[in-house]
Amino acid sequence: MSAVGSDPPSAATGSTGALVGTIDSGVLAIVDTVGAIGAIAPVGERWTLDWWIGAEDRWHRLSTEVTTRQRLIEASPVVETAVRVPGGDVLARVGGVVASVGVGSAPSVLLEVENVSAVPVALALVVRPERVDGSGRVVSVRIIGSTLEIDGRVVLRFDRPIARAVIGRSVSDPGGSSVAERLADGDDSVPPVAGEDRDGRIEAAAVVALPHGVTVRALVGGMHGDSTDSWSAPGLSEVVAGWGTHVAGLASVELGGTEWTTAYRSAGSALLLAGTDMIAECLQRRRRESEDSGAARAAMVSAAAYRCGAHDLLAPVARALAGQQRIGGSCRLGDRSDGSVAMLWSAAGVLNGPAASAHVDELVAPIAVAVRRLRRGHGADAGVGTSAAAGALRAVVPGLLAAGQPEVAADAVSAAQDLVADVGASGSTSGGPVVPVGSRSFDAVAMVRFLTWASALAASDSPDGVDLLSEVSPEWLGIPIDVRGVWTAWGPVSWSLRWHGERPALLWEIEPAAGLGEDPVPSVRVPGLDPSWRGVGWSGEALLRPALVSVSDPDEDAGSGSFS
Repeated sequence: MSAVGSDPPSAATGSTGALVGTIDSGVLAIVDTVGAIGAIAPVGERWTLDWWIGAEDRWHRLSTEVTTRQRLIEASPVVETAVRVPGGDVLARVGGVVASVGVGSAPSVLLEVENVSAVPVALALVVRPERVDGSGRVVSVRIIGSTLEIDGRVVLRFDRPIARAVIGRSVSDPGGSSVAERLADGDDSVPPVAGEDRDGRIEAAAVVALPHGVTVRALVGGMHGDSTDSWSAPGLSEVVAGWGTHVAGLASVELGGTEWTTAYRSAGSALLLAGTDMIAECLQRRRRESEDSGAARAAMVSAAAYRCGAHDLLAPVARALAGQQRIGGSCRLGDRSDGSVAMLWSAAGVLNGPAASAHVDELVAPIAVAVRRLRRGHGADAGVGTSAAAGALRAVVPGLLAAGQPEVAADAVSAAQDLVADVGASGSTSGGPVVPVGSRSFDAVAMVRFLTWASALAASDSPDGVDLLSEVSPEWLGIPIDVRGVWTAWGPVSWSLRWHGERPALLWEIEPAAGLGEDPVPSVRVPGLDPSWRGVGWSGEALLRPALVSVSDPDEDAGSGSFS
């Protein structure tokens, strides 16, 4: 994860592209999913790397090919783009790695292009002076050996020598030569070649052979070094496995064989990769235009991290937000909205995490100020909502008790009760998406929003305990459901649902959060399946009544964004 307060990737976390990077560095690049599909836009650069396939019939540019498909591999932030050519498919995988270049190492983007078709093809990696979010600039290019340099820096390293090269002006410039046209005409050169354009419209293609069954690897960005430096990087299959390990440490929500399972895992990966970048963007004074306020966005991300158990991510977030607290009590974000609710969510995660003792002294005072501010009716506006505010107040209570701060904890409980009286329940899931957004979109913000909503749907706080499965879709009836480690104010909640004919059988367990004793004992309800049932206990099992579910048809109600 990148440091909160450092410069986040410009427009990256709200892009419609897929984000790639490493868990330590954060977002390194955007992979286009809408326009120049499959193109890579490294963060902080003013150019985009596209890839085209030269087959026996023609050059295939992915943005114009109807056979182009994309997916996240095993719910990780490793993007696979496939295109069909005569004889089969060519696959390109993009992910973040820590690569060694020369004598050093740095986070980099790795591109693997594999020819699984039955015939040999050519691969062209094309540097263009464009960005996913606007125009770019490339003044000079040099292609030599196995490298491509832009404006004097090595930005692309192949794992083999570059065979042919073309340098021209951008294809969007009608006054210059088109690299695409020159490739089609076979008008290329043997490296080394170089070109310059003072207007910054240089475009260049580096071409290598891609025989049947072969994978070409290329390192994008990272350490620039010299064109003769050797490099190495782990394979993206290892990267996918690593992300699987990271996500396995988070909460899980599995609904039989539905797309929800994959969606929840994908959203967890997006949170680990881009969560701190999203918060950092909210702290920027020149925050880009967004459909929600900085306060709402920061609260959503912090709540998602708290609920799914990504508490390690929240320590820098809590410190950064506490550092924005003003004399009047507000946590001033870049758009002047109040991040008090986000600060409480993040502090709750820290105080319930393994490093609580290292941060308690610096967080107790900001928490107390935020609690008093919310109790006075401030801090829950700008789209944050009283439900989110009440949830944050409840979440921070166990950590305060464990830290020996019963007075502040009592204030938080009282403030939450006042807010809950206004909204009915602190964990309302209304307004969430009908379908699991994460499986149908590469938008990291939408994925984290889904993660927040789905976690609250699986387990949310009620006045005297937890509500499980507060709403139900008819398609879930009869399928097994397993939830593990979703955090509430009572602690992490796990439960399973199996079916005996029409009757659902529930098995649940709540692990008391630090600071809570055995009493009071939480009550457990499943309002989406059996509104009349109520259980009591930190663990237990029950056979519920036959499910009677009345939910609007998602196809008819898709525009509303919620169940009714």
